[in-house]
Amino acid sequence: MRRLALALAVAAVIVIVATAGLYALGRAANVGPFAPGVPTSWLFTAISRSGEDGDAREIEVIDLATGDRQLFTLDDRAFDIALSHDRRTLYVGTTNGRIFELDAVHGTVLGEIKLASGGEVRRLVILPDGQRILAVTTGATDATASLIDLVARREKSSLALGNRLIGPSIAGRDVVLSSSDRQSVEQLLTLDLDPLRVRAEVILSSLGKPLGPRTAAPSLELASDGSIVAVSPYALRLSLLSAAGSRRDAEIPFAAGSPPLLIPGFDGDLVLTQGDSVIQLCVGTGARAERYVAPRETLQVVRAGAECGRYARLGDGAIYLAVRAKPELRELDPVTGQLRRTLALAGFPQRVAY
Repeated sequence: MRRLALALAVAAVIVIVATAGLYALGRAANVGPFAPGVPTSWLFTAISRSGEDGDAREIEVIDLATGDRQLFTLDDRAFDIALSHDRRTLYVGTTNGRIFELDAVHGTVLGEIKLASGGEVRRLVILPDGQRILAVTTGATDATASLIDLVARREKSSLALGNRLIGPSIAGRDVVLSSSDRQSVEQLLTLDLDPLRVRAEVILSSLGKPLGPRTAAPSLELASDGSIVAVSPYALRLSLLSAAGSRRDAEIPFAAGSPPLLIPGFDGDLVLTQGDSVIQLCVGTGARAERYVAPRETLQVVRAGAECGRYARLGDGAIYLAVRAKPELRELDPVTGQLRRTLALAGFPQRVAY
C-alpha cells in the first residue's frame, strides 16, 4: 500500500512538473495549449498583390505597437478572415468550401474544415462561446449558412439562404446576418442555431430595381448595449436598431449621386469608437468613396474623408482603415475621423481581422 502511495505521489509530481514546463513554454514561445495568443496591437490584413477583388493570397500581420511585420502565404484565395476570441487561431475562408485554421503567431496551418456546400467561404462569424463559427458560402447564385463545431472541426448543420448576398454580420445574444436579395430589399436575418433556421426578418431598406446587380449587402456592428448599427450602401442610410426594438435612421450625404451609377463594386463599412458613442462609416467604390463620422446620440452624419475600405479597432481604442484600391493602412482619430498617419502595405487590402 505504501509503495502504491509512493508511486502515485511520484506520478503526481511528474504531471505537475510537465504541466509547469508546458505552461512556461507556451507563455514564453507562444506555442502549445498555454500560449497566450497574439497581442491586441496585432492587425491581420488579407492582401492582394494584383489589386483584383477576391485575389488575396497573403495575410500581412502588423504589430502596430512595435512596427514589426510578417507575411503568411496562403495556398488559396482568402475571401474572409476572423481571429478567435483567445487570439490564438486565425480562420481563413477560401474556395471549395474550405476554412483554413492558422496559428495566429506564426501562420502555420493547424487544420482544415471542409463544408458540404462547396463554393466560396465569404463570411466567417465567430460565436460568443468561441467554440463555434457561422460560415456563409456562396456558389454561382445561392448562399448557404453553416454552423461549425470548432472542437470537432466539423460542420454540424446548414441552412440554404437562396439568392442572397450576405454582408459583415454579428453574433451576440443572437446571430444576425446582413442580407441583400441582389435586387431591391436589404434585411437583417436573425437565426436560431438549434435547429439552424431563420427566426425573424427585419427590412432595412426596400428600393426600386437597380440598374445593375448589387455587389454588397449592408454592414453591421454590435454595440455593447445590444443595439445594432447598420450601414446600407445602396440605400445610403445609417440605421440604429435598439435592443428594445426602436429604430432611428439617417441619410448618408454621398455627393456623387445614386449608388447604382457606380456599380460594380459599391460597398460600405463601419466601426464603433469611443465606447460606442461615435460611429465611423464609409461608402463607395475604389474610384470614388466618402468617409463620415456620426455621434450615436444624434446620428448627424458629417463627411470626414474621401476613401473607403475595412475598419479595424484595436485593443487600445485606436482606429485604422485598410484603404480599398490602395496598398495603405490609415490611422484615424477615434472622434473626428481625421487622418493621423499612413502606413504602407505589401498589397491591396481586402479583409481585416483584429
